Amino acid sequence: MNKNLIGILASLALFILPAGCSAEKVELNDGATEAQGPAIWRTGDEDTTVYLFGTVHVLPPSLVWRNTKFNEIFDQADIVYFEADVSGQDPALVRAISKLGFMPIGEDLFSILSSSERDEIVEAIKTLNLPSAAIAKMRPWFAAMAITLQTIESMGQDPESGVEQVLHPEAKAAGKELRYFETAEEQLSFMANLDQSVQVNMLMETVRQIDDIGKTIIAMDNAWVVGDVAGLHDIVMSDPSMASDEMMEVMLEKRNQNWVVELNRVVEKEEGVFFVAVGAAHLVGDKSVVQMLKDGGFDVTRLQ
Repeated sequence: MNKNLIGILASLALFILPAGCSAEKVELNDGATEAQGPAIWRTGDEDTTVYLFGTVHVLPPSLVWRNTKFNEIFDQADIVYFEADVSGQDPALVRAISKLGFMPIGEDLFSILSSSERDEIVEAIKTLNLPSAAIAKMRPWFAAMAITLQTIESMGQDPESGVEQVLHPEAKAAGKELRYFETAEEQLSFMANLDQSVQVNMLMETVRQIDDIGKTIIAMDNAWVVGDVAGLHDIVMSDPSMASDEMMEVMLEKRNQNWVVELNRVVEKEEGVFFVAVGAAHLVGDKSVVQMLKDGGFDVTRLQ
């Protein structure tokens, strides 16, 4: 598995965009009546501007999601924040995967599953050309990510076309300062430290959704590309693999809280223009980064 694919797995590909999506008009629930691209918000104070942009981690190369407004905003930024460095250039990412993504020596994934669960997984991965011997070496959370990514790629998606994979080298080439909310190991630990039963449930729900993932992808695509924040939130909340309270708290709520603390510090202590590019799931709903900033007294304005 190459480093960039490991990076995509690490960043938890919750949203993907298939080719052929059109930016159709939708009625939004948060004041905007029309969106020409994925949602962008602005906050900050008199000497600090923070733009918030929700990303998807895997996209088809043919999809055009950028527009003039996005490019103007991104060009302004002095500093760009990502969730973690998933560029494939950070050796710590590979070390973290080796440490957190695989079963201990002498153990295998199938030994912790029931016979019916094993049969479900083996049957499902046959269609994906994933060898069961490779999956057997993975911990449940990482097996779920591998199966998800393989399913997505089989539909024509390309990890190299994901938002972070495009913006990271572009920002670096433009001389922008790159910052990360989390280290590679911290990000992977959120999944790896989940109770084993929660990981197994996530894995089994992933396997059981393989046949329906196409419809879900299209729904996510249509919501994200036109900035339908409410619709995107509904899709996230209906995902059985994210349904448990523990998953929502660990994967979204706690991380959002940590990021808001950092953004508070940025606005209070620093000057300049900051661009925040994080998974779209983190910017929708009543426990999102956007809502937490509003609850903390920030004026957060939807730009598109």
